[in-house]
Amino acid sequence: FVSQISTQDFAEMNEHWAPQTYLCGVGQFPYDFVGKLEDIATHAPKVIKWMANGRESHFPTQEEIKFSSMGANEQMNQFYNDEIKKKVHETFSEDFSRLQYTA
Repeated sequence: FVSQISTQDFAEMNEHWAPQTYLCGVGQFPYDFVGKLEDIATHAPKVIKWMANGRESHFPTQEEIKFSSMGANEQMNQFYNDEIKKKVHETFSEDFSRLQYTA
């Protein structure tokens, strides 16, 4: 799978695995905020407050909506060898750098 998508042009990729920087035009539009799902507990309240014109609002936690962790980090370590990790990093290098992720 990784070998196949690493050869695709971004425009041909399914949006589920296309680079986020490509899909969202990061670098082409003047974004003033880029949030991360990993930081949703701190990012979401700020965005909701901004959208609600300064009014405080509650953003439900993962526990409150009963959405348990899928253990993605553990699965990645189980299924990705060094070669696959390198290919993923090369394919999504713009996401890693612009969105400040580590390999």
